[in-house]
Amino acid sequence: GTDLVEVKIWLIGVAGFLICILCILLNSFFSIVFWTNKSIRMTPVFYFGILAFIDIVMAFNYITVMAVPVYMDYFESLPIYHIFLSYFRVMLTESAIVMFLSMLLIVAATTERLLRTFHSRNIIRVRKSVHSFHPSSSHALHHYSARAHYTPHHYRIPRLIDACLPADCRTNVMADQFNVLSVFLQHHQQPAYVRKIRQIRKYLEQHRPFVCCWCVIVSVLYKSCHFFELTYVEKNCTGFARYEITQTELSINEEYKFWWMFLTRNIVDRIAPFFVLVIMNILIIGALHKEYRRMAEPKMSVAEPNVMQRINGNKPSRSSLRDATRALISLVTTYLISQTLQVIMTFWETLDKKSLEEDYYVLYSYLNDVMSFMPMIAGCIRYPVYCACNKSIRRSSLDLMKKMKNCLLSDYYSPVGRTKEESGSRTVETRINAINGHRHSDKLPSTIISMGTGMEEESDSLTDDSEHEWQL
Repeated sequence: GTDLVEVKIWLIGVAGFLICILCILLNSFFSIVFWTNKSIRMTPVFYFGILAFIDIVMAFNYITVMAVPVYMDYFESLPIYHIFLSYFRVMLTESAIVMFLSMLLIVAATTERLLRTFHSRNIIRVRKSVHSFHPSSSHALHHYSARAHYTPHHYRIPRLIDACLPADCRTNVMADQFNVLSVFLQHHQQPAYVRKIRQIRKYLEQHRPFVCCWCVIVSVLYKSCHFFELTYVEKNCTGFARYEITQTELSINEEYKFWWMFLTRNIVDRIAPFFVLVIMNILIIGALHKEYRRMAEPKMSVAEPNVMQRINGNKPSRSSLRDATRALISLVTTYLISQTLQVIMTFWETLDKKSLEEDYYVLYSYLNDVMSFMPMIAGCIRYPVYCACNKSIRRSSLDLMKKMKNCLLSDYYSPVGRTKEESGSRTVETRINAINGHRHSDKLPSTIISMGTGMEEESDSLTDDSEHEWQL
């Protein structure tokens, strides 16, 4: 049974249940925003939409796994206990899979953004060296063409300029070709490991759904063993004592219990992701500060953005990338805050679990409930954080709210004293008058008057030709 059930009915059964309902509503709305906007799905916030669906599942799992047993023990309902026994193994396994999947997606999104920082740092280094020479200097162009000895012949532009063009025409052409050459050096005059990192980053950006599928497969394979660790047995008793939830022979095995359940899961599920995300978050924040300083430096000429787009292809703008980075940093921060207590308790259980179970039993019981409660709070505040940090998500959300509002109001709007058919006919007539600039229908052509007022029985099924004529 549930210990301290008089307090936990309010902590889990009321507060936890309401937070889960709010989490489901917010993330359901964001899921609609995400799947109805292709522009959002093509940006680095793709993982946020998948996480929204996962948060919905996690909130439902919290209700079935945590809240239902509290209701069962508080109201002493035997039918609820039988229902709980029928699904608890599946729901515990699915909950473990979803929580691990959420962590993998956050790590994947953070890794993709971290790999971009290596490319950005290399661009800053090469751009500073390029700006140390004047664009109209033939010596500078020859110098960089000689350094880029591995480049194809059609990139060795300065020698062709000197050979084919007169002296008075070289300055403007050389300035444009300087932009081409400098951008080329930014992307190709890089160490081998930077080019390899750039290839990995491009692969992650172009195959985000594939990465998510692999995360799902890894989570299922890693967490499916939960199903075989618990079961329930039937005894020759009545009431609640008839069934008892117990461990299986697999989870009783000492080697399996220590090496897999304790050591591997604590390291892989809690400790390693926590510190890895902390380090990557610090590196991303540092790179973001460097990017702000780089934006304050003098820019290259106007021809550079077009050249950059021609080399890189279609990519999100700097503002959208910064918004996505801010949202990602906020996402990782909320995840780290929700997992901090769990990491602390993991170390405490490892060092001195006996004191927790004997001296601090009440505190230990409450801390376990708070640990399962904090991910639900993080799932609730993620969507407001997205709206505060990302302009595209905020605008798309406002547009969807306006559409929903117009759709709801249009169903109930009807002028007083007129039927639906009459108001529809009057709306058609008003539209005709407004388009043609007339106040009275007697100034309109007779054909349009007949279409607008004389065919009331067909006013709700207007043809495309009539609408096209009114638009003209």
